[in-house]
Amino acid sequence: MARIMVSVYYQPTGESKDFEIPDRMCASDFGQKIAEAFEGKILSDPNRFWFQVQSVSLAKFLRADETLKASGVWDGDTLIVSKHLKEGTLISPAPVLQAGPVAAGPGPQAPGQAAGWSELNIDVHKEERKSGVGRTFIWKKMG
Repeated sequence: MARIMVSVYYQPTGESKDFEIPDRMCASDFGQKIAEAFEGKILSDPNRFWFQVQSVSLAKFLRADETLKASGVWDGDTLIVSKHLKEGTLISPAPVLQAGPVAAGPGPQAPGQAAGWSELNIDVHKEERKSGVGRTFIWKKMG
C-alpha cells in the first residue's frame, strides 16, 4: 500500500494541514479521520455526519466509496473536506439563556455599528492602484 502526502483544508474550522495517508483509503473514511484530526477528538457518533472530499487539482468531488488512488488523487494534491449533518438527524437544542443582570459596558452603539468593532478611518481616496494577474487590488500604506 502506497502512502501519499496531501494538503487538507478542513472547511468547518478553516484550517489547513499536511498529512501522509494511505492511497487506498476511501473518501468517507478519509473525511472522518480528517475531522477527528482537526477537531482533536474521536467523533462520538460518526453516523450523524457525512463528509465531502474535493480534489483541487482534479476539480471534482470524490465519491464516498471511491479510494483516493482510484479517484486519481496524487502526491502533493490539495483536498478540501467539508462536514455535513445527515438528513433527519436531530440537533441538540441550544441552551436557553436565563435573564440576569446586564453587565455595564459602553453606551449605545451608533446605527450600523456592531459591538466590539471600530472604524479604521482609512482615507480610501488616496489609494494607489496596482494590477495583478487577472485582478486589480489596492495597495494602501498603513501608518
